[in-house]
Amino acid sequence: MLFDINQLEGMKLKDFTITNLNSDVVEVQNKLTINSMDIYMNMNELIRQSQAFKINIENINMNLIMKAQQINNLQEFQQNQLNVNQEFTDKFTQQANQNLIFMNEFEDHLTRIQNSELFQASQLLMNTELQNSYQILLNKTIVYDNNFIIQDDLNNKISDKVKEHQERLDVIGPCVHKINNDYVTHSEITGFASEGSIIGLSASIAVLQTQCIAMDVGIAAAQSTATAAAATGAANSGLISTLQSQVVKLEGDSAMLTSDMATVKSEQTTIKVDAAQVASDLKKFKLAQGFADASLQGQITDLQVEKADKETTYTKLEVDAYFVAQTDTNNQLNGGILQLGSSKADQITTYSISDVDSKLALKSDKVYVDNGFNLYGSQLSALKIRADNVDVMNDTQNTNITNLQNGQTTLNNGMTTAFSRLQVIDNLNTQQSNSIVSLTNDNTTNKTDISTLKIDTTALKAKCTEIEGINTVQTTDIVALKTRCTDIETLNTTQDSIIEIHTGNFGQINDNFTDVWGRLDKIETTDLEGVTRRLDLLDVNVGDMMPTVDFNNKWRMNEAVPKIAALETDNTTNKTNIANLTTRVNEQDQTNLTFGGKITTLQTDNTKQNNDIFNINNNVITIGNSVTAINTRVTNLETFVYLFSSVIQQQCQNKSLFYFLLFAINCSGCNNCGKQSRTPLH
Repeated sequence: MLFDINQLEGMKLKDFTITNLNSDVVEVQNKLTINSMDIYMNMNELIRQSQAFKINIENINMNLIMKAQQINNLQEFQQNQLNVNQEFTDKFTQQANQNLIFMNEFEDHLTRIQNSELFQASQLLMNTELQNSYQILLNKTIVYDNNFIIQDDLNNKISDKVKEHQERLDVIGPCVHKINNDYVTHSEITGFASEGSIIGLSASIAVLQTQCIAMDVGIAAAQSTATAAAATGAANSGLISTLQSQVVKLEGDSAMLTSDMATVKSEQTTIKVDAAQVASDLKKFKLAQGFADASLQGQITDLQVEKADKETTYTKLEVDAYFVAQTDTNNQLNGGILQLGSSKADQITTYSISDVDSKLALKSDKVYVDNGFNLYGSQLSALKIRADNVDVMNDTQNTNITNLQNGQTTLNNGMTTAFSRLQVIDNLNTQQSNSIVSLTNDNTTNKTDISTLKIDTTALKAKCTEIEGINTVQTTDIVALKTRCTDIETLNTTQDSIIEIHTGNFGQINDNFTDVWGRLDKIETTDLEGVTRRLDLLDVNVGDMMPTVDFNNKWRMNEAVPKIAALETDNTTNKTNIANLTTRVNEQDQTNLTFGGKITTLQTDNTKQNNDIFNINNNVITIGNSVTAINTRVTNLETFVYLFSSVIQQQCQNKSLFYFLLFAINCSGCNNCGKQSRTPLH
């Protein structure tokens, strides 16, 4: 059954109290129901006001016509003021016609609003979700003394859990709180905040936060349930805010209705890119704990060479690595480091790239790196790619590039070797006379692609830490990404990359040697006898363990890195999607990572200056202005309190009857709206 709206409007908020919501489903549906009801009521109110406005226009038209008729009926006025009479009559008639036209247009706008997705969605929620939500709530509600009370089965469950851990109270100490004659741990309070397991929402959150420092109370099952409940609550809090923003837009004055609805739908959700969050999406090869955290933090998996006439050639870029094992006094494997280079020529094969022809197509796939280059705790910053016959300066480049190798200030025409190749740089400032450390200039006056720029970047060591569209001091949203770099952004979007890792002969590694921090589609192995085997890992997920690996073999990993679908940029002069992004990801500056995967939605909310992320992983699907799916996981109590209190403040300001009716929050005293509150969450 549904509540009668007319009856609810006549009731007082203090007559209704709902406590101990013992189901996260009920809370989720309540929040959806509240906003659905608000939207529906606001829509109907808008329609009623529009109809009243239409009637007023019709009355005005009738009065104008009557006035004109009265003027025409005045004999004396017709004789003495015939011309004036005609002029006024024409004006009245013209005004009436204009009002009629406006009324028709107004009706069209009303029809468009009624046929809009938002209005239909609100009606659908009213017909389905709203009815189900109230029915579930009523089925689990006991009416006692004019109050709605939820059955207190959750309190019994919490009491049982506390009783099971009585023997640990001397260790838990101040982390157990007694609330309404029930013992609740701090982690339960933190986790079950959204589920309603706190006995009384009026308990002071600030007191709980200051009293308990130790967070681990050993109730794993309760924490797991609490995390899911908090995630659901925060997700719907985000949905509430989104739906409220839609209602605010619809509650504008009548002038807003005359605007084109397409303008409203053209609003786009801003995507904020944070470097620290990007790290979680990268493929990593992480060694076991016993290996001193030595890790190959990134691999260049493919290289695209592009010419100004759009002729492109793709080639594999293979980097060799060998593992230098370290043993203890008992000759047991005890860590080690990964290295690139040829210091152990009997264990590795060296590749290089050479001889670029006139069409800039690489004729071989050989790459070399500095001998003994150490990847341990460092970043891949010294990879040098040899490319011959790239010695034609761009005609628009009129200045010397200084700070080159050994202080060289000019480029010799006879130089045929360039260490590193910057394929396309859209907006490189031609007046740049210093070493290139940051290509973040937005030079809108220079749109010429520098496709054959020969730069000796030994001093830079091919380090493109700032050519990533993420300025480490940038505090605003990135709306235009003007910089393109072949080996960072425009890699082959259909890459079939190959990553080869050659290891030393130190025996077989156990199952927990390697963690998979990405998704591997398949792994092909070639043993020393040349026999190729293939492992299909289509079902390997993030964090899964790889099978037992024999590192005496050469492992070929095909398509190990998923594609980046698009990192959307609002750059009218550069419509190229970013297929590969290299970014600096942590405070230790350990890696210049390359990931060639697909990012469909990259949105983080960095709420602390130290770039901490609270595991807030947002997957938002936007259709016009409507958010249809939000999956937010919040594991921090402070974040939850912030989200929950902000929603209450917004609802208080909007004077939403149904929200406070269902959540037993009396809005007659909040500091924000000047009314008394039952809960400190205000």
